[in-house]
Amino acid sequence: MRDNVWSNKNIAAVLFGVAFIWAVTAMFLSDSFNPNCFYNVGEIYDYSQSDLCRHAEGWSYDSEKDCTQIDEDISYIFYDVKNNNSTKWNYLIFNIEKLDNPALYFQIIFYDSNGIDQQNVLYRVQEGNNIVQLSSISCVRYMIKVENAKGTTFRIKKMQLRQKVVEHFWSKLIIGICLGGSVYGFMIGIIKFLKEDKKKKIDTYVVIDGLQSFFLKIIQKISIPIEGKNRRMMRVSILVFIFLAMHVRELWTTGLVENMYRVELAYSIGLVLISFLLLQGNDAVSHRNWKNPLVYCWFLTAFIQCISDFFVKKRTPFQGYVKIFVFAFLYFAWNNSKNKFDFIKEIILALKIDFMICLIFCILCRPYAPGSYYLGCYTNSNTFGMYLIIVAAALLQSIWIKLENTGKVITAIDDMVLLAILMNLLWKTQCRGAMMSIFVAVIGIVALICFRKNLKELLYGIKIFVCVVIISFLTGGVLNYGLTNIPDKTGMIVSVQQDERTEGYHGENLWTNTVYAAGLEEKLENSKWNSRMLGGDLESITGGRTLIWKNYLRHINLFGNYFRLQTSGISNYAHNEILQHVYNYGVCILVPYMLQLFLTIKYAWHYGRRQGKMWIFIWCIFISSFLMGMIDVTELPFRLHTWLIPGMLLGVLFEETDEIRFKEV
Repeated sequence: MRDNVWSNKNIAAVLFGVAFIWAVTAMFLSDSFNPNCFYNVGEIYDYSQSDLCRHAEGWSYDSEKDCTQIDEDISYIFYDVKNNNSTKWNYLIFNIEKLDNPALYFQIIFYDSNGIDQQNVLYRVQEGNNIVQLSSISCVRYMIKVENAKGTTFRIKKMQLRQKVVEHFWSKLIIGICLGGSVYGFMIGIIKFLKEDKKKKIDTYVVIDGLQSFFLKIIQKISIPIEGKNRRMMRVSILVFIFLAMHVRELWTTGLVENMYRVELAYSIGLVLISFLLLQGNDAVSHRNWKNPLVYCWFLTAFIQCISDFFVKKRTPFQGYVKIFVFAFLYFAWNNSKNKFDFIKEIILALKIDFMICLIFCILCRPYAPGSYYLGCYTNSNTFGMYLIIVAAALLQSIWIKLENTGKVITAIDDMVLLAILMNLLWKTQCRGAMMSIFVAVIGIVALICFRKNLKELLYGIKIFVCVVIISFLTGGVLNYGLTNIPDKTGMIVSVQQDERTEGYHGENLWTNTVYAAGLEEKLENSKWNSRMLGGDLESITGGRTLIWKNYLRHINLFGNYFRLQTSGISNYAHNEILQHVYNYGVCILVPYMLQLFLTIKYAWHYGRRQGKMWIFIWCIFISSFLMGMIDVTELPFRLHTWLIPGMLLGVLFEETDEIRFKEV
């Protein structure tokens, strides 16, 4: 009964129901049944907690009491409206808590780009929601002025500029949910009734089988007459080239974003060439058994991406076509090759080479300011952290193979040194998503070993952990000295326009060389992780992502959107892979994509339980990519290793089944 309840079909039905009910509710709330924007209430400009907790003239924020205090008889604060100069605003909404003066008035003055007053409003502030009606004005900033209220305290919980306000929100929300649920229930009933009368089932696998036939004809007509050893060298070389090109693409993006299809074409040719190089001339090529729920979800996701591209222009188009005709071809050739796991070893080797080149580049050209977020070979510390996790999985698997073959730690000392250096770099990024993902991945490895009750493997894990920790302490000082001093001494500092220019977690500017000699306790106390996790509110914990998530939810539609949104005047990705996919390609992609993620983790876990070859690498890649994708965007096509490596490895799971076999592959 349990298996029946938690079947893939039932999960899909529930997820589709949630998506349908949400779409209907959003349209009902906004009184607009518009497929191009379900929640059609116009533009909304949100202010973050950091905006609302600022100090100003006679206007101070007490972090301990979590409230704002008026310190002078005349006090005021300015709020900017970034990158929205032409938008006509009809409402200013703010929510007030902890108000101790019922006679508090805000004088709100709105200014245009020339500094001319657009509207002047005197508003009596009350506890809870405050709605200030505006006369459809455009503004670049506004001032809140308070007079004769010295000593007054309050907390601004949220603040928005809006074009439209939803009246009777909660009552309409309940009605919308009931309406959507009723319609969906009726649709399910109709489908079940028609299904009972249906005599013949439609075989959807015929599409996948037809695609395999197409791949088979191509392979039969084209062969590459190169010896096996040279084939492996070429595969590694192509992979290293692609990896390094992705770093260059991420650091120097000028002119490439608009011509992304050219970049995609170049990389796709490389992947197709690898596909041919996976097959020896004497390999028997045949149809593969891809009757796997994961495969169906993956193909459906790609198909919806193709459909979305047809209806809505994309900044980075053709992703569905790349999946169907490039990645699927790679999986087909890979599944037909005799030595399937040699390719994974080559991916690991290419990642190690790529990391060593990047490490040299970082030491020579990318300085580290102690106390700041280290960017490495990227323009964003979080992106660099995600890349390091991919390399960490490769190094961990490489160490494991060497210990299994020899049983001696000394044989894996080179990889352990690289892993120790990597962990030091990861700490410098302060990327919480990456740190969390590697922690969960390691916990999963321990759990899988315990399931198998393999004491030998457990001892391997303890050896790796102890050695890496010791080497990390030994190499940490040397690495820190190199990153903080060598770029300045060589004069080879590389700084690009896209570099993240935020303050570090200890307050120093990114490019300064201030010595940070605090102890471990103080470092932890002032770390990005600690400051946000103990921030008290959800926005602090999520690093301001809640506003971004809300903004993306408001713009979900049927067919998708062009490019990323602006939140608080700043262009951001959704910082959630599911939400980003739904925003990019429309609400129809939600169910197959979520099922794809769920089934990927499920089959990766099964693969690890039966101790399939390279299981550590495969498990770490998929679980870490999934976890990082919940708080960031990992699938930036042909830009990030977090998109390419899981994309290539997915072919390993295409022939997995729900059966768990505990024996060596």
